Amino acid sequence: ILPAAISFEQAAASFLKGLTGYYLLRITYEIKPDEQFLFHAAAGGVGLIACQWAKALGAKLIGTVGTAQKAQSALKAGAWQVINYREEDLVERLKEITGGKKVRVVYDSVGRDTWERSLDCLQRRGLMVSFGNSSGAVTGVN
Repeated sequence: ILPAAISFEQAAASFLKGLTGYYLLRITYEIKPDEQFLFHAAAGGVGLIACQWAKALGAKLIGTVGTAQKAQSALKAGAWQVINYREEDLVERLKEITGGKKVRVVYDSVGRDTWERSLDCLQRRGLMVSFGNSSGAVTGVN
């Protein structure tokens, strides 16, 4: 039974985002406690759930956002650190946060606009998880 303020459509959408978050953090790549990783669009529907889940796992989600307000939302939800890609150099800021290291996994639902920088944040033989393309499809990859 749903609270009166939540429609069946809203509940179904939240359920789908939760399942996506579960699949990303537990099946696609099993995030470990204390592991640092990059998650684009941390203040989006899937991103906010990923922030909460990562915190519950004891992992360190570094989330990207486009505004200060979204940064606060992601941090409130459980992001360990946030990078405002409109104000900071993503790759350099990530290296500052991680002590010069790249991450083992990057989750990217943005696509074209973040693809190259995501690869620059990734360790050798790391995992690039592309699960959306809100900025457009990535080209030149086959």
